[in-house]
Formats: sequence, C-alpha cells, structure tokens
Amino acid sequence: MKTLDAIRSRSSVRAFDPRQVQPELIERIIEISLQAPSACNIQPYRLALATGETWDALRVQLVRSAQSEPNAHEIPWSIRYPERYSQRQREAGFGLYKTLGIGREDHESRQRQFLHNYRGFDAPAVLFLFSDRELGAYAALDLGIWMQTFMLAAHSHGLGSVAQTSLAAYPDLVRSCFDVPDYMLLACAISFGYPKQDAKVNGFSPRRVGVEQMMLQPQERLERDVRLDPTQGPRMRRKATTLVEKALCST
Repeated sequence: MKTLDAIRSRSSVRAFDPRQVQPELIERIIEISLQAPSACNIQPYRLALATGETWDALRVQLVRSAQSEPNAHEIPWSIRYPERYSQRQREAGFGLYKTLGIGREDHESRQRQFLHNYRGFDAPAVLFLFSDRELGAYAALDLGIWMQTFMLAAHSHGLGSVAQTSLAAYPDLVRSCFDVPDYMLLACAISFGYPKQDAKVNGFSPRRVGVEQMMLQPQERLERDVRLDPTQGPRMRRKATTLVEKALCST
C-alpha cells in the first residue's frame, strides 16, 4: 500500500475479528514503526504488548475499575473540551452513536458502549504506551509521531487500530503486568487486530476540517511591512531559518 493511500484510507477500528495476530507480524510492524523520527533521536517512549491470557485478565480488571473507581491517569486530561473544539467532539460522538444505532435516551446501550472502551473494543492485542516524565510535552510529541507511524504501518499490513486514552485510566493495573521504569508515565494505548468486516461501526469516519480552516493567517502588520519593503519577507525568512537550524538537532 502506498503511503498516501494508507493515510487517506485509514480510520479508527472499533470492532475486531477474534483471531490472533501472529507475533512475527506484530514484531515486524513495531520494527518498522521504530523508524519514526524523534527530537535528537532520543526516542523517549517505551511499549508494552498485551495479548492472550494477559490481555484477557487485564481487560476484565479495567472494566471492573471503570464501573466503580474514578480514573487515575498519570498524564492529566479532561473530557471537557474548550468551546472551540466541542462542536467537533459532539459531531464525532453523535455520528458514532448514530452508526451504532444507539439513541440519546438509550442509557443502557450507551453505558455498555462506554465500557466497551475498556475492553479495547475486543481487540486481540493492545500496546500500552509510556512517555518519559522528565521530558513532559516534548516526549509526548515524539510518542504521537510514533503512534501515527505504527497505525499506518499496521493498516498497510491489513490490521485495524484505534488509539485510546481510556486504557490508561488505571495505570496501576497495567504496571502490575509489566516491568515499567519509574520515570515512564502511562500515556495511552493502541488496540489493534484484524477488522471485523461486517461491522458498520468500522465504516464510521468523522469529518476533518479543511485546509483553510486549519491554517493561521498572517498578521495585517506583517503583510503591510512586507508590502512597503519587498526585501523584508526574504530577510525575515532567512533569519527564521537560521534560528531553527541552530535550535534543532538532526533526526
């Protein structure tokens, strides 16, 4: 599969075939994903793979905790998005539940679907992802690049995936299964496996914003200065390029 085709065709999978993913294939995809760039090539993340009996037991504990305990994320997060993002969140949520055929007043089905998150949507494999606590947001940025690389590589090999913060809600349960260094924080997880072909939910893909809406516009003052002095634009770009070259390490 070509890179651009993989980027355009991949979407989150929330229904999986029960068959296991071969260990050799998982290792191959992880190996490919480790080519992802990171600042100064420090690769400030670690991975923990849960499959088989380990994952079966862990997901039971996660669902039980989600029903009775508040989340305890090691990296703080909030489900209350600022107004500038809440419309996108609502559109995605409404679209997902509409695809699933779950109405707003069907509280029982909504709760069941909520808990399905903590089962990793019944994926046969989950990667728990850890980020170096000392590097804060910079380690998280590098981890995000790695995650996209992994999910595209998995898609190219016929696997589906979904990134989940819900599986990081009870880190002590995850840490009890793996030898995790103290300097690593549980950030999130990726559930993955073979997509269930007849599941309508796997056809759901929320709308992305367009280029015009995403791009920031130049300040009026900057535009005016460049118009008055045509040489200022190139000069400012050369200065910015020099500063960037001094600040960044090669990856």
